[in-house]
Formats: sequence, C-alpha cells, structure tokens
Amino acid sequence: MNLKLNNMLLKLKHYFLILLSLSIFLVGCSGGDDDTTSENQVNPNDNSLKSLSFTKADNPGLTMNCAAVQNDNLFYVTLPDEIDLTKAVPSFIIAEEATASVNGKSLVSGQTAVDFSNTTKITVTSKSGLTRTYTVLAKNGNARIDNMVYSYMVKHKVPAVSLAISKEESIVYKAAYGFADVAKEERVTSDY
Repeated sequence: MNLKLNNMLLKLKHYFLILLSLSIFLVGCSGGDDDTTSENQVNPNDNSLKSLSFTKADNPGLTMNCAAVQNDNLFYVTLPDEIDLTKAVPSFIIAEEATASVNGKSLVSGQTAVDFSNTTKITVTSKSGLTRTYTVLAKNGNARIDNMVYSYMVKHKVPAVSLAISKEESIVYKAAYGFADVAKEERVTSDY
C-alpha cells in the first residue's frame, strides 16, 4: 500500500512539473509587459472616433459630464435643457496623429464650439489620409432617461424611438431618438 502511494505521489509530482514547465513557457511566449512596441506604434490608417463627450470644464452651465452612446458611426447624446446646442464644445478621443473636422473646419477636442442643434457630421482623417464620417445626434432633455433609451436602441438595433412618459394622465416627458428614415437621415420627432 505504501509503495502504491509513493508511486501515485511520484506521478503527481511528475505531472505538476510538466504543468509548471508548460505554464512558464506560455507566459514567457506571451510577450508580457516587455513587448511595448506594438502598443506604442501609431496605426497610420486609424480614423476612429473612440469616444465623444461634453464636459463641465469645456461647457459653461453644464453641471455634469455627458458621454455620448456610440452605435458604430452614430453617436447619441443628450445635454440638459439649459445648454445651448449651437455652442457646445465636444471632447473626443481619436488616434494620436489623426485630425477631426466639421464641415471642413478643424475641430480641437475640448476647445472648438460646434452647432449640434441639427444632425452633425464629424470627419476623422487618419495620418495616411483615410477619412471616416461619424454622425452625431445631440438633443436637449433628460440624460438619465435618454441614455437608457440609447442603450436599448444600440442593443436591439432600433433606428428610432418616440417616447412619452405620463404621470396622473399628464405627459411629463416626451422625446424622440434616431432616424425615422435612415437613408434620408430624417430625424424622428416626438409627434411620430
């Protein structure tokens, strides 16, 4: 019995050493933190708009930061009613050597005021000259409610929503989101 136990322990030790060797090999081959060249290289074709928001620091009167919800090339964002959409200053993240513009006018993150009262197109140009256009649908309203609707729209691929919330038979909030006609980029209204 003692011999069987010793043989079993010897086999377990053998398997343990094989697993330990294999795991050291795999960790060594993964590159770890020492391989930073790929992280530091700039992709010359990167024309992505990674994030879009409106911050308190850049927009006087804004009491909270408002992050846009992204759905591929489309961004939805709601700013409080007291914020003038015609003078909103977006903050955004693009590739290090890429540029952004609206209607051919250079756009600097956190500095350039833009009219977001209508459908707005932001063009990002990569270092190599490739362009990609993003559509921004900004509106005034209740960001807490609207962000839930935006998330639903993105998750379920819904192009438009018209919403009315009532309390005691009175409408307390109504809003519209997205495009009623995607091809024509006709925005939906709360009267749809």
